Amino acid sequence: MLIAGFDPGINASAALLSYGGGEPARFVDMVDIPTIPDGEKRQLDGEAIGALLERWEPDVAVVENVQPMPSIPGPDGLRRSMGAASSFRFGMACGMIRGVLMAYQVPVELVHPQSWKRHYGIKGGVKSHGVDILKHLQPEVVEFITLVKHHGRADAGLMALWFAEKRGML
Repeated sequence: MLIAGFDPGINASAALLSYGGGEPARFVDMVDIPTIPDGEKRQLDGEAIGALLERWEPDVAVVENVQPMPSIPGPDGLRRSMGAASSFRFGMACGMIRGVLMAYQVPVELVHPQSWKRHYGIKGGVKSHGVDILKHLQPEVVEFITLVKHHGRADAGLMALWFAEKRGML
């Protein structure tokens, strides 16, 4: 079984977990999703997502069911997170991934960030926690996670592992 995990957003990442055939689960690929120019900004490259799906041929895709963070003052009084324009672009990026998956008829499992993060004991906003956990669980991912900015790849991988564990595959 091939399980694709997607960490959505304008800096989206994806991971492909192979499980079955008497072999232990292992990651066979992890990538950052390319973007294309969109005026002065950028957007995800839908054709690149399609090409990725054609190459990977996943049996299922696990996609983080994210919500934009409202731009409200935090406890310190400072505004946090997304404004209207950022939320719109974020939503477009998430919709792009889900739309291409649907067009390629890949079954989609949505998971709230709180669910998979709680499963792995990830708290707070420290991006490296997921990287550390995934490297501990699946040491072979070191070939795919070589830069600090690859934390999205780790998140995508953890979502694929979460799916496999919740289905009793691991």
